Amino acid sequence: MPGLTDEEYNRLIEAFSTLPNSYVNFIKTHDVKNITIGGCQISVCCQKSRDFAEEMIKWNGREEEIQELQKLHDMIYIAFSDDIYDIYIAGTKSYYKEGEILAIDHDLY
Repeated sequence: MPGLTDEEYNRLIEAFSTLPNSYVNFIKTHDVKNITIGGCQISVCCQKSRDFAEEMIKWNGREEEIQELQKLHDMIYIAFSDDIYDIYIAGTKSYYKEGEILAIDHDLY
């Protein structure tokens, strides 16, 4: 099933200019809304009717202690697990390898 609409894509790129091409191509090609694999919700968009870009912007703008670390290391919040992990992707300006997926325990921050 197709992923992002052109409008969602444009807003997403505007909001997250450092999203790796590998991730952008994946979410543009595949609909990742409300998909769970092994206890992991693979996007922050948990309802098919929601706007993917809007959900990404909202969840990345939430007030959390990890925001400083997130900005420092160019990590973009993309998903969560049923356990206590938030899932991030390393952006193009990250300390980590571009496109690397990182699971961070809530209790650590």
